[in-house]
Amino acid sequence: MNGVFKKIVGFVASVVLLLGVAVSLSACGDNQTAAKGSKDNPIKFGVVGLADEQWTILKEDLEKEGIYVEYSNFTDYTQGLIALSEGSLDINQSVHAFLLSNYNVKNGYAAGNDKYLRAIGSKAVFPLGMYPNISRGVKSIDDIRQGDTVVIPNDASNTARALLELQDAGLVVLKDGGSPLSTLTDIDSDASKVNVKTVDAGQVPPLLSDPQIVAGITNNDHIRSIGIQPSESIYLADPSSEASKVYTNVFAVRASDTDNELYKKIVRIASNDKRWLDEVVLESAGTAVVTVDTVSPEDLSVLQDKIEANIRAKN
Repeated sequence: MNGVFKKIVGFVASVVLLLGVAVSLSACGDNQTAAKGSKDNPIKFGVVGLADEQWTILKEDLEKEGIYVEYSNFTDYTQGLIALSEGSLDINQSVHAFLLSNYNVKNGYAAGNDKYLRAIGSKAVFPLGMYPNISRGVKSIDDIRQGDTVVIPNDASNTARALLELQDAGLVVLKDGGSPLSTLTDIDSDASKVNVKTVDAGQVPPLLSDPQIVAGITNNDHIRSIGIQPSESIYLADPSSEASKVYTNVFAVRASDTDNELYKKIVRIASNDKRWLDEVVLESAGTAVVTVDTVSPEDLSVLQDKIEANIRAKN
């Protein structure tokens, strides 16, 4: 009798164990097959400057619409694009149209390539600010002397943008007037007032305490990292000009996802989210120009095609 009883107990225990395993596997399967954008399968969303309140606001407001996102923070803009191309991100909201286009061309990505990236929505134009080395007593453009050195970002798109700003400020002269494709070799050294040095964008703010540097040009994300506000810049190019349109900050996805209704819904929600857009402008100290009503997804598609064609023609 004891033998039979033991066999019954053993059988019941085995059934319970198998049921537990089955339930556990079922739960895992549910997580793996959960709808994209759900709490169990959030959209992987790349940003720069995750500590900014704007990202908390956007996440909250998307969740009100039943869309969940999981942020990945990057300090280097190109790394966010690589992550998107490689598939570890679903959407990226940290770069402008020119940087995105240049990334595609530089890497040989075009329509039909799995890693080709496209813009599906706009956000704003953020001007690059020129910030002084306070320790050298620089308070305005007029304090910059002949032969001084200015540092600018070394990625191709922002190098050209910074050079155009330096020219607009009267500090350099670019051969043939300059363009969004200008490089250091386009500087007319004899006619220019300052020397220009390129460094990683994140290294510009720390160099503003270097006695060899008189000023630096960088964006809002990096300058706030050392406690300087965008309002402290000594020069800003006009972000609302037609020439600045190529620097419209965009929502980017892989080309195969341009018609993804969920991602398009995110863009629509963000474009109509006054709370989020107000915070974006506030964090830029009022320097950002919101483009959701002036640069449509269709405009971006035409703009990106034009930029990429121009870059390929120059190369």
